[in-house]
Amino acid sequence: CAKHQIKRDCGLVAIGGGTICDVMGFVSATYMRGLIMVSVPTTMMSSSDPIVCKVGVNYLMHKNLVGSWFTPAITIIDTDFLRKDSPRHIATGIAEIIKAAFIDSREKVFELSNEMGALLSLDMVALEKYIGLSLDVKIRSVKGDEKDLLGPHAKLSLGHTLADVIETVSPF
Repeated sequence: CAKHQIKRDCGLVAIGGGTICDVMGFVSATYMRGLIMVSVPTTMMSSSDPIVCKVGVNYLMHKNLVGSWFTPAITIIDTDFLRKDSPRHIATGIAEIIKAAFIDSREKVFELSNEMGALLSLDMVALEKYIGLSLDVKIRSVKGDEKDLLGPHAKLSLGHTLADVIETVSPF
């Protein structure tokens, strides 16, 4: 950043999957005490689980040991990117959407189960509807407690805690 004379009035644009968006979020949060960032997630996972407040990087074999609280100024989700996504990223993104439906309501779970075929076939209307649901649930869950002092983020961590433990003890 310094080499390219990026100053505090500059902004960064992150175009990519979750790793790119998280790392750029971390850089945006910490470089010169904060830069504006625009996030353009390009995978199903990063679209259904974009940065909402927390960014972190692994350090000394510990998951998210170094991090900050940060939300992009703008997140642009273009579902056309998802047509080129890998089956693995599609599956993990749909898992995030299913989690969001469970957090939202029993009715959303039932509705989603009836539209799973459309979602799996990457129907644009279904994608926009359920990625929107996932974003709405995440925004509602952190609203008013962005730094997770009161605990509303806990329901968003469903599955992440166990995955973090597995990642920490595994060789990658």
